[in-house]
Amino acid sequence: MTYKKLVNTKPIISILQSQLEKGTTSFSQCEDLQEEISKMIQDDIDPNFKGTLQEILAYCKTIKESEDAMEHIKLNDLNLTRWIEELHLVMKGSEAVTIDYDQRKGREI
Repeated sequence: MTYKKLVNTKPIISILQSQLEKGTTSFSQCEDLQEEISKMIQDDIDPNFKGTLQEILAYCKTIKESEDAMEHIKLNDLNLTRWIEELHLVMKGSEAVTIDYDQRKGREI
């Protein structure tokens, strides 16, 4: 099944980019991020991309439990960059919704 539904990932991208650029976040920002992702997971989107959303949810949970949000963001900078790229892909309706799509040759994760 091909998923071509356009998904507005701008709110999530905006929060993640802010965290990456500023190197910090707030509890309410993490709550907003979790809320946006929870809404998106309910939509009929590519199941491969749902794994990315679950990764971001796990990141939100651990950052809220972390004693040092700045350090947590720094440790996850590569993940943040990848998630932002994947959020752009799914928003465009690309068939490749994860950046390792070519390596997987379209196989399910």
